[in-house]
Amino acid sequence: MLIELDSKNTLRWALRYKSEKLYLRFFSLLVEYEKISHDDMIYQCDRGSKHCELVENILNRIIPNITKRGMSAAECFCLLSAIWFHDISPVFKKKSRPKDHHYEYLNSYGDWSLDEPFAYAIKQICCGTIAEFPKIEDEYQIGDETIRLRFLACLLRLSNWLDLGYWGIPHEMLAPWKTTEEDIAATLLKDKFTYEVNIDSVYWTIDVSLTPNPELFGTVLAEKIYEKIGMRIKKEFDLVKAIFKSQYLGYQEIAVEMRTGDKSKRPIIQPSMGKTISSRSLPPTPYKFLDYYEINDTAIYFGRKKEISRFLGHISNNKLLVIYGESGVGKTSLMKAGLIPRIDTTIIPIYIRCTDNPCAVVKSAIIDQCKISLDNPEATLLEVFKHTETKKCMIFIDQFEEFFKRSERKVKDQFINELMECVCTSTVDARFVIGIRRDFFVELGSYREELPELFSSAWELLKLTEFEARQSISGPSRLFNIEYDPELLDELVKDITEESNLIHPIHVQILCNRLVETLDKSALKDKLPQRISYQTYKELGGAQGIISDYLEASLEQFPAGKKEYARDILKMMTTSYEIKTLVTSEDILMTLKINPDILKEILSAMVEHRLLRRIRGKSYELTSDYLAKSITEKWLTDKDMDIKTTMENIHVAFEDWKQHRWLMNIPRFGKIYLYREDITIEQEAFELLLRSSLKFSFPAWYWAINIPRERVVVIITEMIQQVDVEGLQTIVEMMDKDSSRIVGHLMCRLEDPNPLIREKTAELLGKIKNNKAIDALLSHLNDIDWRVARAIGIALGKIGDIRAFKAFLTRLDDPDWRIRKASASAMGMLKDTEAIDPLLARLNDPENEVRRAVAIALGNIGDVRAFKPLQRRLNDSDSDVREAAVIALGNLGNIESFDSIISKSSDPDWRVREAVAIALSKVGEARSLDPLLEMLSDSDSDVRKAVAKALGLLGIKKAIEPLLDKLNDSDWWVREAAANALSGFGDPRTLAPLLAGLNDPDWRVREAAANALENMGGQNAFDALLQGLDDLDWRVRKASIDALGRLGNFKAVEPLVAKFSDSDSTVRASIATALGNLGDPNAIEHLLHGIDDTVEDVQIACLSALRAIDRKLYKRSSDKWGK
Repeated sequence: MLIELDSKNTLRWALRYKSEKLYLRFFSLLVEYEKISHDDMIYQCDRGSKHCELVENILNRIIPNITKRGMSAAECFCLLSAIWFHDISPVFKKKSRPKDHHYEYLNSYGDWSLDEPFAYAIKQICCGTIAEFPKIEDEYQIGDETIRLRFLACLLRLSNWLDLGYWGIPHEMLAPWKTTEEDIAATLLKDKFTYEVNIDSVYWTIDVSLTPNPELFGTVLAEKIYEKIGMRIKKEFDLVKAIFKSQYLGYQEIAVEMRTGDKSKRPIIQPSMGKTISSRSLPPTPYKFLDYYEINDTAIYFGRKKEISRFLGHISNNKLLVIYGESGVGKTSLMKAGLIPRIDTTIIPIYIRCTDNPCAVVKSAIIDQCKISLDNPEATLLEVFKHTETKKCMIFIDQFEEFFKRSERKVKDQFINELMECVCTSTVDARFVIGIRRDFFVELGSYREELPELFSSAWELLKLTEFEARQSISGPSRLFNIEYDPELLDELVKDITEESNLIHPIHVQILCNRLVETLDKSALKDKLPQRISYQTYKELGGAQGIISDYLEASLEQFPAGKKEYARDILKMMTTSYEIKTLVTSEDILMTLKINPDILKEILSAMVEHRLLRRIRGKSYELTSDYLAKSITEKWLTDKDMDIKTTMENIHVAFEDWKQHRWLMNIPRFGKIYLYREDITIEQEAFELLLRSSLKFSFPAWYWAINIPRERVVVIITEMIQQVDVEGLQTIVEMMDKDSSRIVGHLMCRLEDPNPLIREKTAELLGKIKNNKAIDALLSHLNDIDWRVARAIGIALGKIGDIRAFKAFLTRLDDPDWRIRKASASAMGMLKDTEAIDPLLARLNDPENEVRRAVAIALGNIGDVRAFKPLQRRLNDSDSDVREAAVIALGNLGNIESFDSIISKSSDPDWRVREAVAIALSKVGEARSLDPLLEMLSDSDSDVRKAVAKALGLLGIKKAIEPLLDKLNDSDWWVREAAANALSGFGDPRTLAPLLAGLNDPDWRVREAAANALENMGGQNAFDALLQGLDDLDWRVRKASIDALGRLGNFKAVEPLVAKFSDSDSTVRASIATALGNLGDPNAIEHLLHGIDDTVEDVQIACLSALRAIDRKLYKRSSDKWGK
């Protein structure tokens, strides 16, 4: 047998037998570890007793990293306690004392024999006679491994009795150390058998291989020897069983059975299931491929002995163990197949997967598996554990990264606090094992102060070493009678070893599973001998070929018609974090629109091929996060990843809504709306999105048309008291055909403290024109904000109820002139001829503002009875009243008004003359042309501007030449008005001057030209406006953008989007408005980015544009509401 000595075993045996030779071997190993001169080692050893100083110095250096060297802290303590040289106080970190101090120190703890210190001391530990040993543990922090030492002591006793090798040390290296008189078996073994002892302190296995000499093979004597050895081994284990069981959570009942073979029989002690592994207890195949190991897969779980021992030792002496490692390294398998099967049967293992509320899941699992009942549903974890009475629980919480991805802060804090209570109390014996991905492990840092044990109890699960990888390959294969060609095993391990000299467990599983698939299936089932050849490995493309093609190779097993479905299903099983997620068959049906029978067949095949596993009935998940990562890298586009992120945001928002009634905010909304037609969500999620959109002024029509009409009405009635101005506008639009159902709810907003809300409410009530609103409007007619009062008056006028007329009529005599003014304006909106006489009576009101409002109202009613009184008001002392009288006469539109209006063309106030120009465009037709052309030379630029506008409204081509002359007016706003007027004629003569205006040195001329070209339309105007996007002045760029938006040509979208980074915020806002006017859905993504603009006006414009596009796209679909 090949023996490899390490520093741990070499020093132990050197101490036990005072072997100078083995001590030298130990020092030579330290040369390798510590890079100390070998000559210096030999010199120190030759100095005899002085070399203790070297031992102390070396051990002081290696203690901080002792676990990396393979020696436990407890072993190191026993080692130091057993040193028989000189003063050892420096090692114990105490001040120097007399040389005999260590004798007193050791003797104070009981009957220690310094002649055979290590062996006797460890036996005493095993027997539990050193009462104050825990005190030493606390002082030197070595308690994690003490129970393991008790097991080592048990093995030591057995090796003493058998006089055989211990931990691979052959017999000839051991001095005879008989401890019993009944040594019949050992005497017989000495000459009649070839034997070998292998002791595994991780799995607690003693494997005694006995091969009888040829003359004894198959004899009765050999059988008696086997029987004698088995009885003695059982007896020895019974001596220490109780100690193990009471102090080591990894202990189980140990069964001893004889295992026979053709050439040897060996008694074997195995703790796992209490019986020897049989073929019937093995799974169908030796490897798990991408699936994790279950509890029933313990027999084929190899390669993690060291971690199992370390973690069981830790959780035996602590209440918390955190196992972290990268995705796919085997955390779940270690929990299920490594730890759970090896804990004491008196302890209830509870395995759960972390969710967004781990507290609730853990409590539910404890209540269910411990069969307890609670009166208080709000009980904490500690209170739940107290109800378990004498039952001990070990909670395994897997995939703890979900805790940070899905849980909100309040839920996280609650769990950490309740976990801290359980870990820090001595009233209950509750232990927790938490598994988390390494990239989320840093998130635990936010709870370092609350629960420092999260870090002090954390152990990283690394990839496999070469030795462990070989075990994980050959261990399972031997159980199935499968052999690998020696050169294949070497090549395979070499091919998958990474630069770190570690091997990913997933690569082992993928390779070995693929190689086993090449074997005969029936022979595999019957465990018949088979061999995997090196040639087969090469034909499959080696490690690189198998690993890179395993996903596609798995799908090749599906028929052509089902392969794409299988691929789409796999893509649904991943998250944006590249980890697996649970998906139900209903989710798949809703997303893929696949026949249920075909889906059932595909899912069954994917489970059979170990791509998926079934979880809780109709839920499925990928068998490995490694598979999720491969799917993400190979198949998912950036858009696919964005859609997954969107779905996850919806899930988080929906959970927030269910728990706290929180609506979705702006940061989450953008991508959700962008991919609105690519996501598949439940109706409840649509309802949340509609609520959020109404609340925060998002586009809402798409969500509404995907919800049944009656549910939309319910949501609107709930939200109508919470929304702002834009939300109210959207609600009324949605209820256009059934607005009577919301009138009562809408009237309540007249009480809102925000005047903008009250004003909008009045406007919308006027639009609905429902008589139910009249009383509410009338009661608010005296609103302190004049804009609200005006809106209410207008609304009442639109409704046209006689009660409104009477209310305004009484208010015409109100002492407050503002109320008289508002009443007059409202009566003008009502256009009731019965208002003529009361209004005429007020045409002489002492307040000019009231007289002006009355004049405008009379003009709006349009009754000829008002002509004479209005004509008299042309000479009013107040110019505002004269202006209003001119406007009113223009609105009357009768022939008699023309001369009266002309008479005021020379009024000293420019505003009156401006009103004359506007009125002439309404009453005079051709007769108005000459007076207007004469006024085109007015000294006031505002009058000239009004005249140019009036000439454009008349549309008489005789005005083109004078208007062309005004393109050179000294005032830019006149030039702008002239350009706009010319654009309405559609005459070819006007195009060239307008195009030339875009190159004018004065920005105002360029702006005017841009505005005018909008009315011209046509390709030439469109091309010219595109040039205006690059103008140096922001106002010209804005005018060009506004014009392009109103032209309605979708070709403008791309150039407009390209300018969305303009340095001027007003220009960016104009671009958003223009895109909204165009209504092209291709602009949505850019507008969503604009929501993040640093300027609020741009954000508002982008939201408004998005609502406009949303309305244009989906409002027409409201006739198919919810279908």
